Amino acid sequence: FSLPSHWSRVRLLVRVVDIESVAGSGRSNSVLARQEELLDALAARLTVVGARRGESCDSACARHNGGLHCTPEAFAIVNQCPRLVNEFHCAQCEVAAVGTAGPDMPCFVSPRAPQGHPRGTCMVAPDASKTTCQARYDHTHRLCPCTVS
Repeated sequence: FSLPSHWSRVRLLVRVVDIESVAGSGRSNSVLARQEELLDALAARLTVVGARRGESCDSACARHNGGLHCTPEAFAIVNQCPRLVNEFHCAQCEVAAVGTAGPDMPCFVSPRAPQGHPRGTCMVAPDASKTTCQARYDHTHRLCPCTVS
């Protein structure tokens, strides 16, 4: 099977997991194609917003251009290092370890965070489905997937 070349590595990994989980379930390729269409349609309507330090995506989306809303199913789309680097100009980006990933990812860790935090680093979640619109952390700037209400 092949995927379009414009898909990122993260989307590729998400797609492989999706396809592997469906492969044994008896679901048809038409269901997979429909899911792909829905994700692409969502990506086309998305406005990616960088949150202020300590701000939730609910709040960041609401204050952007007359009030957008956070779209949790779109975290899989924005949970990518290139998107974080583009927004926050971080020097490095890494996937958080499974046990340390928080619901505030994807995010940029403030350079002013306390010692022990990966200051100035962008972090993506190993599982974007665990990310929430309500999450906030005092030492991170979130990358938020917003759509028109």
